[in-house]
Amino acid sequence: GSFTIFYMILYHKHKLRKLKHRLILFISVIDIACSVWTGLWALPAPEGEPSVYGACGNRQTCAVQGFFHQWSISVPMYTVALIFYYYEEVVHKKTDNEIANKYELWMHFVCAVYPLL
Repeated sequence: GSFTIFYMILYHKHKLRKLKHRLILFISVIDIACSVWTGLWALPAPEGEPSVYGACGNRQTCAVQGFFHQWSISVPMYTVALIFYYYEEVVHKKTDNEIANKYELWMHFVCAVYPLL
């Protein structure tokens, strides 16, 4: 699903003009990246780890998988940002540009960067 959304937004580049599409794009990108690393399950764990069956990685691959597990928290946070976008648009009658100018930088910081701190 996320890959289809990613493709559709990038194929129709005019959609990137709207904040809601940029937020959905970030949700899709993070979901794809995190799903790939989660799908690898135990493979990135250091080889020879007695408590992990099938481990064939090293400390670096394990750390990368941990990074993406931590970053996956961004997906629900971006969903909240999207809900906030629609709240501002519907209830307060703000335009896409007004919302983007006032909140977009903070949305990306809180959603994409804060989970990594």
